[in-house]
Formats: sequence, structure tokens, C-alpha cells
Amino acid sequence: MRIPLNAVLALALAGSVFRPVLALAAPRAAGAAALAAERRLPIHISADRIELDQKTGIAFYRGHVKFVQGGLRITAATAKVNTRGNAIETISAQGSPITFFQKVPPPGQDIRGSAQRLRYVAPEQRLDLYGNVHFQQGDNSLHSARLHYNIETGVMTAVAGSPHDQVHAVIRPRVVSPAETPTGPDAPGKRP
Repeated sequence: MRIPLNAVLALALAGSVFRPVLALAAPRAAGAAALAAERRLPIHISADRIELDQKTGIAFYRGHVKFVQGGLRITAATAKVNTRGNAIETISAQGSPITFFQKVPPPGQDIRGSAQRLRYVAPEQRLDLYGNVHFQQGDNSLHSARLHYNIETGVMTAVAGSPHDQVHAVIRPRVVSPAETPTGPDAPGKRP
């Protein structure tokens, strides 16, 4: 199932800051600007144990790992971050499950989800989620075994786990208020 995305959810790191990347629905311009501003906020990382090797550019985070930047929160059991020249190359995380939450500025809806494993490849702008992937924005949701997201092109591919499984998406219609209902000769249901 290929789903072109025209917006953002949270979950990847770009350069050395978190960057919102997945969504079922696009936030409006003001909301997108607020999310972009969050990328400049400091990242707070906590874990039971942190191992940093400045020579290799590899950091391991173990036990109750939590990444927080603005309205974005990601939890995992373990994470490995590879850097080169003070820029993030890859992030690999595992959890039981990994969870993520992004507070979306109004008029958007908050995003939340989970997976067993996550891999982010910064140079390719690619986010891969594996194992019982679930994410939800408002009443819309997606469940799959694997989910691959190309941040640059905005294309998501959700994959079932076996030939007998399927990807499952629930997309609720937006309720239109009477004030938003189009009128006039071009309105749906009008005949000339």
C-alpha cells in the first residue's frame, strides 16, 4: 500500500535535531511553522545508561530511553546513534514497544504510535518502522508489519507481515459544518 503524504508526524532526527516526519493529515501553515520552530529546540535525552565514543561517533542509550524535544516524545528500551562530523547519520532503536507522541499545534490533531524497532537513515531521509507498527492521528489510524517513509518525497509504504496479513487503515471522513458547505452552481449535488 503506497500512501503519498502531504504533511508531517514526528519521529525522525535530521542533522542533530528531531524533525516531524509522518502524518495522516496535513497541519495548516501556522501549525507547520510551529513544528518547524521546534526543530531548533534542545533535545533532552535520558536513559539508565549512556555510552559515548567520541572517536567513532557512536552513542548507545540503554534502559528507559526517552527523547524529548518540544512537543515530541519518543521512548525506547535501547537506542544507537551514529554521527559523523557532529551530524546524525543513523539512529536505531528498539523497544517493547517504541512509542512516540507529537503535540500538533491547532488546528491539527496530536499524533501517537508505536513499533518494535525504528531505523532512521539521515543521508537518505528515510524512516523505517518494524514490528506491529501502529500510528494514529485523531480518529485516523494505520496498522502494518513494516512502514517505510521517504521524508524528501513524502511517500509512505506500509507492508503486511505475510501473504495472509494485510495493512489496515481507518480514515474517518471530516465532518463539514454548514458554514463550510459550498453553495452555488458548482456545489456538489447541484445540477445545471
